[in-house]
Amino acid sequence: MRISSPLMSSLTLTIKSDQRVINHLAKQYNKKNNVDITKDLKTMGKLKREVEKAKRTLSSQMSTRIEIESFHSGNDFSETLTRAKFEELNMDLVCKFSNFYPRKFRLMAYVVQENAQAR
Repeated sequence: MRISSPLMSSLTLTIKSDQRVINHLAKQYNKKNNVDITKDLKTMGKLKREVEKAKRTLSSQMSTRIEIESFHSGNDFSETLTRAKFEELNMDLVCKFSNFYPRKFRLMAYVVQENAQAR
């Protein structure tokens, strides 16, 4: 079975965007708590599951709260992720993906760029 280029690009966009958000949130947690959670597979798995949920929420809302009880070493995790931050972290991926769906994604990339400049 051959997967078409737009489908593969969509899958790549999804995987890379998830990983960028996970890395961003892990970095924030590490900085606040003076730890390195990236080596703890269980902790990173919890974060990955919650980022996937948050991404679905951001498709219809402007922000979402990510909360995980007993996240790492008994400590809880709580962060707000906004759609603007998600878009900022993934702007270059959106631009690459726009080659397959030019009109729709160029408009979306323009709106994201305008929002970033307004801040």
